[in-house]
Amino acid sequence: MEIKWSDAAYSDWGELRGIREFAAKHALSRRPLVTTLSTSGIGRNGVTEIEFMPTSLHCYTIARNMLRIAA
Repeated sequence: MEIKWSDAAYSDWGELRGIREFAAKHALSRRPLVTTLSTSGIGRNGVTEIEFMPTSLHCYTIARNMLRIAA
């Protein structure tokens, strides 16, 4: 997972060099997640796929899951 505070990484994969290199070196069970300001979707660059999700939605999802576990 990589956290960005803008939407620039969705269109400029140069900002994602570290996570792309990590994904290329390791067999991941799911596509890497990059949080953004407001952009969501799946980006593809050759064989590499990255999931983009707004940071606020990701925080909500984590809190919801934690509350389900605690209940």
